[in-house]
Amino acid sequence: MSDVLPFASPHDPGFSPMSDVVFVLVTIAVFAVLALVVKGVEKL
Repeated sequence: MSDVLPFASPHDPGFSPMSDVVFVLVTIAVFAVLALVVKGVEKL
């Protein structure tokens, strides 16, 4: 999974600010899903 996300270097040719925005949104979404999973587990 780490090779799919643009971790390497933001200054690569072909890297656009849009992919940076997408990366931030994906990161926030992952943390949101993790938080929901944790809350769901706590209810069990």
